[in-house]
Amino acid sequence: MGHRTVASGTALTVLVAVSVASCADDPPPPMGRNLGWSAFDRRVQERFPIGANEQELLAELRKERFRLEVGTTSLHYPAPGQFKSSATYTAVTMFCKTSWTILWSTDNGRITAIAGDVFPVCL
Repeated sequence: MGHRTVASGTALTVLVAVSVASCADDPPPPMGRNLGWSAFDRRVQERFPIGANEQELLAELRKERFRLEVGTTSLHYPAPGQFKSSATYTAVTMFCKTSWTILWSTDNGRITAIAGDVFPVCL
């Protein structure tokens, strides 16, 4: 009987560990880590300033697993049509879903406007 208790206890421990792991928080993208939500725009603009090469931005966004929408007109933030491309990374935690969005426009492969924003939706 003692053996079953140990086996049951081990099974319970494994079940709890698997449950906790399945509820583990998605991390923010590397570009958005260790920031308050309001600092993301500043980080994006410092990392990819006006005049920067769009291909470098795209390479970084792909590396960080952002979902890209290149060459499509933005219908949101801050004014419709201001930005021509966007990229979004969404992380889900137990109580929140947060999206980091980068919007930009280019001319001849160079960034002419860029902004970053964070959209948290929490219970």
